[in-house]
Amino acid sequence: MDTVLAISPRNLGLTMLDTFCPLCFWTLIRMKFHPPFDHGGGALWVYMQQIQEAQIGNHLQKNGCLPKEFSPFCSIKSRTDFPNHWSKFRYEHKSGVLLYGVPDEIFTLADGSQCVIDHKTATNKGAEDSFLPIYRSQPIGYADIAENGLGLGEVTKIGLFYWEIQRAEVIDAPADHYEKGKVWVPFFPKPLEIDVDFEFLDPLLKTAKKLWESDTPPRGRGGCRDCIKAKALFALGDMIDQTEQIKDRRISKVEMWRGGVGLVYLFPALSSAGASLTRPCSVSASRLSNRTGAIHASGSRRKHHVFAHGKFAVR
Repeated sequence: MDTVLAISPRNLGLTMLDTFCPLCFWTLIRMKFHPPFDHGGGALWVYMQQIQEAQIGNHLQKNGCLPKEFSPFCSIKSRTDFPNHWSKFRYEHKSGVLLYGVPDEIFTLADGSQCVIDHKTATNKGAEDSFLPIYRSQPIGYADIAENGLGLGEVTKIGLFYWEIQRAEVIDAPADHYEKGKVWVPFFPKPLEIDVDFEFLDPLLKTAKKLWESDTPPRGRGGCRDCIKAKALFALGDMIDQTEQIKDRRISKVEMWRGGVGLVYLFPALSSAGASLTRPCSVSASRLSNRTGAIHASGSRRKHHVFAHGKFAVR
């Protein structure tokens, strides 16, 4: 296992969820947070973020600021250049944990300080959002890396840009949202400001590091659905292993019944002595005969010698 725990702010936020399971987190750390069958939302979220970033860029280019709908972030003036890859946007936290990730946006405010924003194609539910702990840990973690790790400047504002899809509006009046062969769906921007509090990460990092350093798996959360799925997956793996072992034993028994002495039987043509070293099957041809005619015993000496000397033809 790696000597240093590397984790993203988003995955740190998992420790704050009501559904947090120590066993699942312990397992995910050792899988580098790449569980099997994890497909996410695919390209859809990438496309949505590109659209959202284009809208922000348009306002900044035309007006040099954002409109009132983006309050309290209307003082954003321009985008800040930063390393746009997780291998570059990282630093070792004072806890010894390597924090890494890629923020959606970093802006320069009117006073010259920095602002970290994360886009969310979702409804702004405020404190009622069950995923808010993850959403909160992301901009805080990115701001920590930007200010204390990369020295991009003091971060004075962070938050989320929710983009709420107005699906009910389209469902209720579909004709109003179809024009010239195109369907258009309105999205309302609903920003949410988050306090810049780097100490918020400390207990999360402590929990993650403790589970990472543990050599034995902890007890899982009672009723954890992911634990149930994992047990079913491991049971399936054991079943496959047992099936393969049974299959291997059957193949081994068949080879022994054929009079096999290992490679001598499997490759008799490699040695002129191969046939003589292999004992013929003792089953008599008479016992294998039926009303339609005699069936030669598969272990007969004549047939074995023909095979042994490479004269047996397969059609």
